Amino acid sequence: MSAVATAGAEPTPEERAAMKAQRQIDEDAKTYKSCVISAGRLNKIPYTVWDDDSSLGAKAPSLENLVWKRGAAPYNYGDKPITVVGFWGKFAKGDYTTLNSWNHIQRRYNNEGAGVQFIGISRDPKEGDCDKFIERLGSFLRELGEKGITTCAEYPLAFDPERAVGAEFQKLSSLMSLAVGMCYVIDAEGIIRWREQFTRGGSPINQLEAKIDELIKTGKVSYTNGKEPEEEEEDDTPQEGESQVVREVQPLQAPGAADY
Repeated sequence: MSAVATAGAEPTPEERAAMKAQRQIDEDAKTYKSCVISAGRLNKIPYTVWDDDSSLGAKAPSLENLVWKRGAAPYNYGDKPITVVGFWGKFAKGDYTTLNSWNHIQRRYNNEGAGVQFIGISRDPKEGDCDKFIERLGSFLRELGEKGITTCAEYPLAFDPERAVGAEFQKLSSLMSLAVGMCYVIDAEGIIRWREQFTRGGSPINQLEAKIDELIKTGKVSYTNGKEPEEEEEDDTPQEGESQVVREVQPLQAPGAADY
């Protein structure tokens, strides 16, 4: 038992800060666990990263034009052995929990001394919106998570002017759009080794940590999800025994006075 607890004295500012930090750690761990369970109930097919994904093995877009926030120094691939680039947005309130989940994963690798660095890139079109969200980090939002969450992101955050960096990642991945919650695992040479979509704090396929662990241990990532299945074209030809109804379209009649 600590001297503070024994004497019944008020905790010092340092002790209060330590207790607050521990509460955030515990909250993020609980949030991540519940979000993984919830995401696991979703259909995994739309979230699956197939072995022939066009981004895997590609050179990641440069980060040099990002505007770094909260005094963060400009970051580049190679500053740490592994970089995880994650996309977030003030407008995507339902996905604020994803930032907390990434917090939890970041802490795990920090504790292990694994050399993994998350960075968060805003998808907000206006820098002012990005700044407003960052200013409110630490706020408690009762409507998110199971019993509310305290918004937190303890890794570097950046604004993406004209969403240019996000557009390059989207193009590399052959995606129709780049959603908030998408993250990319990039090695020290700037090569994309994995990507994964989080939604509301969890990933339906839940492979991110396993892929990072593999990259740490072996220097490479294995791909075991198979190639993307070809989409089946719908056949509108009536099958035997089915009837085909043809309706005659009548020409429009000009309204008469009695119609008003």
